[in-house]
Amino acid sequence: FGVGKCTYDSIWGEEEHEIIPQLTEEEKAERELAKQPQPENVIYGIDIKDPQITKIENVELDGERVTISGQIVAREERETKSGKILLTLDVTDKTYTIACKMFLDKQKFEDVGGKLKEGNFVLLQGRPQFDTYTHEPSIMINNICKGEPFPERKDEAEEKRVELHLHTQMSAMDAVTSATDLVKQAIKWGHPAIAITDHGVVQSFPEANH
Repeated sequence: FGVGKCTYDSIWGEEEHEIIPQLTEEEKAERELAKQPQPENVIYGIDIKDPQITKIENVELDGERVTISGQIVAREERETKSGKILLTLDVTDKTYTIACKMFLDKQKFEDVGGKLKEGNFVLLQGRPQFDTYTHEPSIMINNICKGEPFPERKDEAEEKRVELHLHTQMSAMDAVTSATDLVKQAIKWGHPAIAITDHGVVQSFPEANH
C-alpha cells in the first residue's frame, strides 16, 4: 500500500471507535441516485459502470476512490451506540486482502446483509483510508455489485506432470489441504498420480487410498 496525504475526511467517534464518513458532492449525488430502482446486479448503492479495477496490493491511501474485485473471505457486523450496523467485509483478490466497511441502518442491513456472505464475489467501489482503530488500511464502501469468480486455473500442458513433493493437513505446520482435495484437483487437471510426502506421519494415507 502506498501512503500519501488522505483527502477523505472522517470524524472519529471516540466512545464507539466508529468512523462517520464525510461525503463528497459526487457521493451525495450517488446517494440520491441510489434511491431509484437499480439493476439486479447492484447490491448496495448504484451500478458501477466501466470500472477501472485496481489490484488490492496497489491501493493507495491518497483519498482517490478505487474499484476492486474479489471474494469475501470474512464478515463481521456490530451495532453501534447510534443504532447503526457497522458491516465489515474482508475482501481478497489473491494479491492482498483489505477490510471494507460501511454503516447501515437496520432496514438497509436486512436488505443487503443476506447478499454479502462469505464466499460471495463482489465488485466494490469506495475510498481507501487508514483506520486509526485497527491501524490498518481499509475502504469505506460507496457501491457494491455482484462480482465474477476468479478465473479457473487450468493445466493446459500436453504432457501432464506428476507432483513428487506434496504435503497434506496431516503434516504438522506444512499445509492445510486434505488428501481428498489434492486427489480431486490432480484428477481435474489430468495428472496421472501424486506423491504425498508428509513429514514423519502416515495419517493421510487411508484418506488418499479411498
